[in-house]
Amino acid sequence: MDMTVTSEIGARKVSLVKVGEDGRVCKERVVGLEWYTPTPGSAYVLYLGKGRFMKTSPVKELKETHNALMFRTANSVYRIEYSR
Repeated sequence: MDMTVTSEIGARKVSLVKVGEDGRVCKERVVGLEWYTPTPGSAYVLYLGKGRFMKTSPVKELKETHNALMFRTANSVYRIEYSR
């Protein structure tokens, strides 16, 4: 194992909400740290703290808005709001 190679993880604080088909928020807001932005074909993972994680099913579609990123999975639509 080569211990001389390291990489930086760009974690950032986000708020995640589940959105209904009509655009209304379905659940309360979840705040956590993301390691990477949603990527089509991969699950989105959010670190909630104290060893807890939230993982979605694979992302199917992404849409960027002025202050948020929306993504669709097989069963749900989510909105990520980035802290400034």
